[in-house]
Amino acid sequence: MNNFFLAIPKKLYLLNGMELEAKLEIPAIYGNQNHLNHLLIKLKTPPAVANDQRQPLVIGLAIDKSWSMKGEKIESVIEAASSLVNWLTRNDYICIVAYSADVQVVQPLIQLKDKLSVIDKIRSINVGTSTNLSGGWLQALRIVESAQVVNSYKRVILLTDGQATLGVKEQDQFNTISASHFSRGISTTTIGFGNDFNESSLKDIASSGGGNFYYVSNPEEASGIFFREFGDVGSLYGQAVEVKLNFPDGIKLHEIYNDYPIQTDEEGTTVIQMGDIRADDVRNIVLALEINPSKKIPLDNLIDIQLTFYNLFEKMRLETVLASISSIKSDTIVKADSEVIVERMIYSSAKTIMKAARLLQENEVEMAKKYSCLQYRTPGGKSHPVP
Repeated sequence: MNNFFLAIPKKLYLLNGMELEAKLEIPAIYGNQNHLNHLLIKLKTPPAVANDQRQPLVIGLAIDKSWSMKGEKIESVIEAASSLVNWLTRNDYICIVAYSADVQVVQPLIQLKDKLSVIDKIRSINVGTSTNLSGGWLQALRIVESAQVVNSYKRVILLTDGQATLGVKEQDQFNTISASHFSRGISTTTIGFGNDFNESSLKDIASSGGGNFYYVSNPEEASGIFFREFGDVGSLYGQAVEVKLNFPDGIKLHEIYNDYPIQTDEEGTTVIQMGDIRADDVRNIVLALEINPSKKIPLDNLIDIQLTFYNLFEKMRLETVLASISSIKSDTIVKADSEVIVERMIYSSAKTIMKAARLLQENEVEMAKKYSCLQYRTPGGKSHPVP
């Protein structure tokens, strides 16, 4: 099925059940000097048919990083936690607590607008010493309970081998904790890892806490756990999602802030491969564009966008959506779009932090310091420290 529409900035369109929005940070070609502008492309999928009024999820992950979790266990935990982040949507919230002898809030409660930076924090977790299971679990329960999210479904997921060595150790006390929080609307699901976890303890916690118990023997099993846990939350809507952009002479791609595979040819065509997209989710692409206003840029057909994907709600039908962004000519800079600014700063900051973290892992300390001093570019091309 083919469609064509004119994507005037700040206007939203509904196509084949998927909402598509494309707009520029500065909705004009201005001045006489080369400058940067930013393009936001937003895809929003419909909810699963059987679950069109789904409550937002508020999820707390309590991750055991004690010495007994070393090796394949911690690898399985990291894969499971990363899979959960990918299964959830931007309507959902998550916090991450890691515990050994100490309790560390790896990720304070946030709405899942930037999955990459959350997964990067998960992958930075390293094993410690003893197991303060109750400390980590209670910290996650406290954060989830304090979340001010209207009409939300709250759950803490305890990922562990269940061998508590510090804090609360008695099963009766574990059951009291889980039952009392369940009575206040927060359930607990437990996931046991490896061959020597305390199965009876984790089953009792889940039973008294209104959750479920799962067993994971290796990292390959991790990704399927959360489909069983949350069902339609993980329903796929589209596969092989691809966005193709054609830029005219005078506009060229300067940078993409997302971590998607991208290809650009000499004619100015850029193809972004976004992979799969789930039901009831939002995906954003943020691009920095270099504008040369001295060129004869076609304002009525500034940027052509082609979106293609296989629609799983329509028996894998290949959908094609064509769009074109228009603009105006201005002698001076015009008011910027605040949503594009926010999304651009979210993605550029996450990209900078991830780069700094990789440099630290490679012992490039000075380069990491440079990247950790977060910078952003204005559409005019100047650099400023993030306030």
